[in-house]
Amino acid sequence: MDWIRAIEHDRLSAGKPKVIRHGPLQIAVLRLGERVFAFANRCPHEGYPLADGHADENCVLTCHWHNWKFNLHDGNNLYDGDNLRTFPTKTESDWIWIDVAPRPKDEVQAELLGNLEGAFRDRDFGRMTRLLARFHFEELGLDEPIRAAIGWSWDRFEYGMTHALGAIPSWLELADQAGEDTDRKIAYVSEIIDHLADDSLRQPAFTYTEERVPWNETDFCRAVGREDENAAVATLNEALDRGLGWSALMPVFARAALSHYMGFGHALIYTHAVGGIVERLGESVLPHVARPLARYLCFAVREDRVPDFRRYAHYLELVPPSVAKASPDALVMPFALRTNPAMSWTVESLAEHPPEAVFRALVHQAANNMLAFDTQLHFSWRVPVRQNVSWLDFTHSLTFAEALVAHARRQPELWPAGLLQLACFVGRNQAFLADTETPPAVDSVDAEQAWQACSTELADHGLGLPILSCHLGKTAVACRRMAPLLGEDTQRRLFAALRRFFEAPIKQKHVRRTVHQALDLVGRDYRD
Repeated sequence: MDWIRAIEHDRLSAGKPKVIRHGPLQIAVLRLGERVFAFANRCPHEGYPLADGHADENCVLTCHWHNWKFNLHDGNNLYDGDNLRTFPTKTESDWIWIDVAPRPKDEVQAELLGNLEGAFRDRDFGRMTRLLARFHFEELGLDEPIRAAIGWSWDRFEYGMTHALGAIPSWLELADQAGEDTDRKIAYVSEIIDHLADDSLRQPAFTYTEERVPWNETDFCRAVGREDENAAVATLNEALDRGLGWSALMPVFARAALSHYMGFGHALIYTHAVGGIVERLGESVLPHVARPLARYLCFAVREDRVPDFRRYAHYLELVPPSVAKASPDALVMPFALRTNPAMSWTVESLAEHPPEAVFRALVHQAANNMLAFDTQLHFSWRVPVRQNVSWLDFTHSLTFAEALVAHARRQPELWPAGLLQLACFVGRNQAFLADTETPPAVDSVDAEQAWQACSTELADHGLGLPILSCHLGKTAVACRRMAPLLGEDTQRRLFAALRRFFEAPIKQKHVRRTVHQALDLVGRDYRD
């Protein structure tokens, strides 16, 4: 305890608080009848002086600015907002004494997490950031709030893993690189918690099976192939019970993720993200990210079954069985190939060039595509569903590429499927280019300056939808990670494409397009 002498008892009139200062603290002291209360004078909502509020006979204090109400006995907020800090008091020798001793850290953390869960369930962004600020000033770190938010949301994703989990490693990398810039660090972490809150908002728990069957890599992959979530999770449960870590599970998930061209590349992107989450936050979070990933793999759309990509399996069978050695010739992919020609080029190139050379050529064209994107298509509304294109159609080729190179370097057997799927990305976007004849010219771009500009803008992006801001973050981090693996010209094009994405206006809601397409589809049932 740390008792300080605050004010003479006789100077404190009933119902009329006095404010004292102790270090950074402003403490309001209030007498109601025979009871004396001491509490933080700054309202935890927006800092207005609570000494100007009103306390009633039930010891409920009202802040007049926004009508927040606090129980003076314990500081609890009656409206599920931030709690008010209160201080023990005593009267000795006609003086009122206040205990200003800091509370135990574990007690503070437990209370802050309880408050954060309330803010999380409401997706109250302002309150979440205030609580993160308290974690910072209490020197509790920012990792535990993220672990807690994962724990509050992991079973609320009906179809498994979402971008809210998938973007965590990128936001954490940005936060770690923010150094002593606390504003930016908390901004990036707030994106994680806000996105998890948004994707799980008012969702029930979509429970996972509790069955256990012996862990078997082949059985897991077959269950994913059958889209049998319960079978996949049952064997995963046993693996987790045995204490298998992500290093043991990751190769199996990666093979399952590339067993089809599926989920618009998210199968591998999310698998890569789980590794980043576990590496940064520890193995304790593994059950809460591996199960959603297994569910996602079972629900993901198998795009290699739709006409545009139906020949994917055919081209995969044509890949040479042995890896080509380094070729002295620089490998250049022709610009603006459609999907099947892009896959054919990939197969032919793998016969003469090592996988990483093919990878670099594909990334080069993915960057060119992004530079040549006809952005008018993003804003058009009188278009068929097949032409619903946005920046995200282009950014996923880069985030998928970064996930691919990270995994294929550890598991070289993943290169053929991964490179063909990257070719599908490059080819599918050819229809949305402003010019399919010549790659766009780019000015000199300093990669480090581009990265610094992007990371700064990410801390104050102004976008209301987390799904959009997370793609800015994921794409920027993917470009930075891949850059050392690429040639100078590809790096320049990659960061020029990234800056074009960041500088472009983004339409967040396509009202008229959606209505137009609804009328077109439904109207076919009524028109001759």
